[in-house]
Amino acid sequence: MNFKKLLLSFLIIIFGVFAISNTIYAADLVANIDVTADKTEVSTGDEVTFTLTIKDIANAEDNQITAVGGTITYDTNFFETITESSIEPSASADIKTDTGAFAYICKANSGTTTTIGTIKLKVKSSATGSGNVTFSNLESSDGNSSASSQNKTISVSIKAASNNTSTNDSSSSSTDNSDSSSTSDSSSSSTGDSSSSSTSDSSSSSTSDSSSSKNSSSSSKKESTSDESSTKKTSSKSESTKLPYTGTSTAFYGILFVVITISVVSFIKFYKHKDI
Repeated sequence: MNFKKLLLSFLIIIFGVFAISNTIYAADLVANIDVTADKTEVSTGDEVTFTLTIKDIANAEDNQITAVGGTITYDTNFFETITESSIEPSASADIKTDTGAFAYICKANSGTTTTIGTIKLKVKSSATGSGNVTFSNLESSDGNSSASSQNKTISVSIKAASNNTSTNDSSSSSTDNSDSSSTSDSSSSSTGDSSSSSTSDSSSSSTSDSSSSKNSSSSSKKESTSDESSTKKTSSKSESTKLPYTGTSTAFYGILFVVITISVVSFIKFYKHKDI
């Protein structure tokens, strides 16, 4: 009996531990709410749309987020007062215009990025500089537990007026440039036509004169070149028949060489015959 009581007590402790761990696990809901604006540079009277999305969902019951809420605060000197029609979709959302608290009923599944809804603010006609919009107390719920997200602050500013001024100045300057260029083109074309004929006549005459002079000079150069070449040929022929340094004809040395050779041979024969 004591053994059975001990076993039952042990099983109760085990089930208790599992129950406690399951409860702790269910409380660890994770989700991230993000807010973006369709524009951050505006003109007076513009409407800015802020879009809320939810992502990174984990540990949600049935893997689904069913509600999202928070609070919006804004610069009342820059934006007009928010209204109930400022929040969309109106059928599944609500906003308190005095406190800025809002809530959405939604279905956002784990592993997806889901758009929850939008909130619109209108820029005042007297707005200057910039204005901040802050989304705080952002929470998401799966029906049993909730998860908090970090606050989001977005700054919206008025566009610089110098952009419009510079645009007008550039357009006017381009118009002036186009008018002046067309005027200069017409004047230059008329002037060019009147001067082109006289210039072409004078240039053609001067060209013909210069070409004739070039032809005469080239012919004279050719003649002088031919004379020089013939002179060089004659001198080269006369030099080719002379030996270096003396200028004596090669025929004379040939005859002298033959005579000396004959004399030496005759002397040798005579000397040999005398000895005999």
